Amino acid sequence: MDFNLLNNIVLFADRSALAILIAVGISGMWLRSYPDALRQVTVILNCAAVTCLAALAVTTIFVLFLRTASLADVSLLETWPYLDKVINKSHFGTTWLGRCSALGIAILLYLACRARFAQIAHASILAAGLYIAFLISGASHAGEDGLLTWENINNSLHIASACAWGGSVILYAFIVRKLNNSHYAVGDTAQRLTSIATSALVTVLVTGLINAWLRLTTLDLLWTSDYGLVLLTKLLFVFFMMIIGATNRFILIPALLKQESHNQIGSPSHTYFRRGLYVDSGVFFIIIGFAVSLALLSPEH
Repeated sequence: MDFNLLNNIVLFADRSALAILIAVGISGMWLRSYPDALRQVTVILNCAAVTCLAALAVTTIFVLFLRTASLADVSLLETWPYLDKVINKSHFGTTWLGRCSALGIAILLYLACRARFAQIAHASILAAGLYIAFLISGASHAGEDGLLTWENINNSLHIASACAWGGSVILYAFIVRKLNNSHYAVGDTAQRLTSIATSALVTVLVTGLINAWLRLTTLDLLWTSDYGLVLLTKLLFVFFMMIIGATNRFILIPALLKQESHNQIGSPSHTYFRRGLYVDSGVFFIIIGFAVSLALLSPEH
């Protein structure tokens, strides 16, 4: 398999798992205000958390081998002699070790606490997810001058908020289906979700604009460089996702609340809302693909 293709596949899986993991942490925390709904979807949250933690454990290993191959300019099969040097004597190695520590602690806390102390379990994976997003940014161009620079903090917020936005949409598509099948009203929880998603979206847009301003030295690079063209394409899908979100927030959710106040659960509005979440989820996966491509491109090319 082509090295660049494998790199894209691994990073796509890694960012998708991170997004859903952060969403599980957020959902587990805010659904505590809806204990009946939380009981209905506990299995979904647990399955998603375990799957994403396992996926991140695998992609973390692959990321190390792929970055080592890139830094040493060797094939994947020739990386073994260079692993120790990359881990212990490079900036990437420092961030990778931090990521391993965060992931390991999250796995242990989640497995130990999910049955009796679910709030601690969800808080731990949320904290780990946010810290991993910070370290992912730190291992990129944004962290070249240090982890606590303005550029890296801004890019970390961009990654974390994008994960919270899109990951919540993906996870909630499954939650809504489960709640609908259980004849549980989803209007109130959906309204809270849109508040979280809106806050995350605002952060995504602001930090994204700052990223573009920092990385594109001239405006014409938007249409004369591969980086700029990929960025513009990504923004088109972000805009499409925003339209779906606005439709949910201002049309479908008010309709859900009105119908549920008359005990009308399972109405066409519920179906449209659920299908909209499926489409939104698909668009977010496309956005992740473009984000991964941007991470591997130089703004000057």
